[in-house]
Amino acid sequence: SDGLPSSSQALMAMAFVRRRQGVFDESAAQMEKAAALDPRNPQIHFTLGETYAILRRYDDATRSLDLAVEYASDPSSAYMVASRVALLAGDVAEARRFRERSTQGGQGSSEVRGARFWVAVGCRDAAAALALADELPEAANAQFAFECRAAARGWALRLRGDEVAARAEFTRARGLLEGYLRVHPQEANVHSMLARVLAALGEHASALREARTALTLPPATTDAWLRMDRLLDLALVEIEVGRHDDAVAHLGELLAQPSDQVSVPLLRLSPLYDPLRNHPGFMRLVQ
Repeated sequence: SDGLPSSSQALMAMAFVRRRQGVFDESAAQMEKAAALDPRNPQIHFTLGETYAILRRYDDATRSLDLAVEYASDPSSAYMVASRVALLAGDVAEARRFRERSTQGGQGSSEVRGARFWVAVGCRDAAAALALADELPEAANAQFAFECRAAARGWALRLRGDEVAARAEFTRARGLLEGYLRVHPQEANVHSMLARVLAALGEHASALREARTALTLPPATTDAWLRMDRLLDLALVEIEVGRHDDAVAHLGELLAQPSDQVSVPLLRLSPLYDPLRNHPGFMRLVQ
């Protein structure tokens, strides 16, 4: 009937609100109802896949994302989320396969390109990460993170073992980010990215201050889902500056709640957590 599309849209709208409020189970339940009403709608399957990933229901997420790929005119985003889900589930080969498929429709949005870069880092693919870093914008805010080509090049070079070249990129990134912040002082994502760059440059106190500031600003203060990204950034800064007990506590906090930022398999795999390998608290988290 004519009423069906609007009711699936209404359910989707409620599901989006619930997700931003951090009520992820309820969000998934609303999306499931929407999918039953409008089973060929790729956005519903995509959003359900993302939400299942937050709930760590990785098989369900992959099934929903397969449907999103099937019905979407441009499946690059669905392939990219599927790649992240595979990495969260600990399947590096599958993460690489979906990452490569995500380029079929071109580079995709800066968000997709940023996710592609971080999956390459998580898979320890230094050459791929460096190539993917070059596809990122010089400096641009996106929904979940600030994108900065020089910073990404720094992490890729560091993964390759080239600390001198990495430092030059981090220094360039710092200038860009500080310039951006002068114009946009209230954006959490920029403070978080600057925090990670400062930490990489050895500016420990400034890095911690910026990472903590990010958690006091929107969207981190208004959006439960986005807040997780900023909390992870704080943990990554704490790893970098040697505050490993604090980092483990924050990673434990993320593991104890629904989150698509960390999982036990990802913590085992990703080079970002290598400095914690011998920490007793971290060993307990990943056992």
